[in-house]
Amino acid sequence: MGRKNFKLRSSLTAVAYSTAEEYDLTSILNALKKQGLYKEKVISEDLDDVLYASAKYQVSEEPRELFIFREGSVVFWNFPEIERKAVLKFLKPHEEHSYSPSLVNQEVEALEFVYHENKTRFHDGNIYLSTDGESDLEKYTFSSGLALSVKLAIWEASLDSYVKSIEDIIEDMKQGRTIRMTREQVFRKTGELFSLRHLINLSSDLLDTPDFYWDRPTLESLYLKVIKYMNINRRTKVMNEKLTHCCELMDLLSHHLEDKHHVRLEVMIIVLIMVELGEVNDQMSQVQTSSGAAPSATVLHTLQRHRDILQDYVREFHKTRTNVQAHRERDLLLGSVRKDIE
Repeated sequence: MGRKNFKLRSSLTAVAYSTAEEYDLTSILNALKKQGLYKEKVISEDLDDVLYASAKYQVSEEPRELFIFREGSVVFWNFPEIERKAVLKFLKPHEEHSYSPSLVNQEVEALEFVYHENKTRFHDGNIYLSTDGESDLEKYTFSSGLALSVKLAIWEASLDSYVKSIEDIIEDMKQGRTIRMTREQVFRKTGELFSLRHLINLSSDLLDTPDFYWDRPTLESLYLKVIKYMNINRRTKVMNEKLTHCCELMDLLSHHLEDKHHVRLEVMIIVLIMVELGEVNDQMSQVQTSSGAAPSATVLHTLQRHRDILQDYVREFHKTRTNVQAHRERDLLLGSVRKDIE
């Protein structure tokens, strides 16, 4: 049904939140039906990762509609703030890996929109929806851009939080102090980075236009304009550069701590060898202070063992010296990183 009877009014608002890594759309739909305040609307058979609904009870001439995306974002059209908060509370039981409320409220995206008599367009950060014909697909298009932007904002905040968590380590590097991290902590921190990189590059539409728009050029044009306005491509590039830098730092720390661990083990081995050599020397001293009788088979065996141990010691010494040199080279590399940081 068209909207030709709508009059041009002051601008309304489309607001996007991202509250979790994922929503259970099936359970949300069942809960909506049970609640009875919103009714499901079908956009397209091509779309199975979004739930589209409208409010059953009108409070103004323009409808109140929302798009709930499986990847944990929701976009409200013409919803007052108090109703948005109520819906976010309603969605809470259907979230997987929820974000903190403070983060959700901090990272919010919004666009102003109005209805007009010309064709739908996006200009200067404002949405102009045509009153001639259905605008459901167009609203979905703008919503998908908003949802992507707010999800990216959440990931940007997560990366900023990660960087803050390693600021003390960077300061230690700048000052040449001992790194206050264990190998296990470095491993976990590296896992956090790869998880975030996976979400950005493999589990989202940040790097490519969704297939849905390939045979819908008009909608694709609107989508790309929103993406450009939200600066999605540049933000994604900057995030990947930061992730690469953090991954390189974690890799460097991992090798540094691994080398230190190996050196400690090798020093322990050498100490044990020296202890054993001391025992052999004690035995040899006893032989030397004994009577001038010919050495027994036991003494000869001990002498041979002494020579073998000395050879092992020499080999371990050379191996340790090589690893110590590698460790020093790693320290030099860390020093260059310190200079870059400064």
